[in-house]
Formats: sequence, structure tokens, C-alpha cells
Amino acid sequence: AVNRDTTLYVEAVSSCGVSSQSHRTAYASCADLFVISPNPATTTITVASDESKSLQASKGTSIDAIRIYDKLGNLKKYQTFNKVKTASVNTSGLQPGTYFIEISNGTFKERKQLIILK
Repeated sequence: AVNRDTTLYVEAVSSCGVSSQSHRTAYASCADLFVISPNPATTTITVASDESKSLQASKGTSIDAIRIYDKLGNLKKYQTFNKVKTASVNTSGLQPGTYFIEISNGTFKERKQLIILK
């Protein structure tokens, strides 16, 4: 498998006994099949399949969609593509900070950290 999803559960109990539960899915990529440049970025990034690794992969490394999330997991940008090997994404509307970029091709997802500078 190219990635493994793990769901983390957290329960917080206040001093008055009130509890709150939350969960998030964590992605652990088993292969870095895509390259993001530049990273850190300012206005535009290019996502491309890493051809040296795509030959070893059992699945294709085309790009169907790119999602960019902030550190809290909120979707900030979403763009679809038609099975391309290289994709450009305008990041000028994102505030400076740390984000997570998710590249998917319909079969698998790969997540990477993305830094935006201004």
C-alpha cells in the first residue's frame, strides 16, 4: 500500500467531569511519489511525479486532485486535474504558515508538509 491511514482518538476531561472526544485521521505515507517545488513557496507551487520512484510503484502516479489543509485540518484550497503528471497550484491567497498538501489520484493519497512565505 502507498499510504496507511490511522485514526487517533482523544478524550479530554475537565475538572468538573465534562468530557469531550475528538478524532483525526493521520496519514503515514510509505513512498514519496511526488515532488513539490518550491517549498517554502510564495505564490505558486508545482507538484510533479517523481519518475525515479514511479517506476517502482505498483500504481500510477498521475494527479487527479490536490487539497491544501491548514494545521487544524481545515481545507483551504482544492483543485482537480485530469490524470496529469505535473500540476501547478496558485498559493498566493494562502496566509504565511505551515500547511499540509494532499495529492490524490483516485486510488491513493500522499500528504506532505508545505510552507508558505510572503
